[in-house]
Amino acid sequence: AFSSPVWACAATPGSTCPAGTGGGDLNALVNVAQGGTVTFTITGQVSGITSPQSLTDTASVAPPAGTTDPNGANDTVSLTIPVGNLIFVDGFESGDLTVWSGHEP
Repeated sequence: AFSSPVWACAATPGSTCPAGTGGGDLNALVNVAQGGTVTFTITGQVSGITSPQSLTDTASVAPPAGTTDPNGANDTVSLTIPVGNLIFVDGFESGDLTVWSGHEP
């Protein structure tokens, strides 16, 4: 389960995000300039997941009333992120403490 979501938004010049950050379901009004981007970053807590599993999130956009979207086929996207036992994915899972020897390459 994914709980306690908190989101933040960043926009390129000419595009706009909602002020500040938010929590819970994300439903935000944004303005995206031609060639611009608006990026939401969502963090939260994952629990009850046994490895290997994943979370899938879907986002969609809709143009404002009175406008025409020249490519409605790109208005929805899904992203699947693997989650689970990711605490030891940096090579330290062997238990070999010599990698912590303090020498610099």
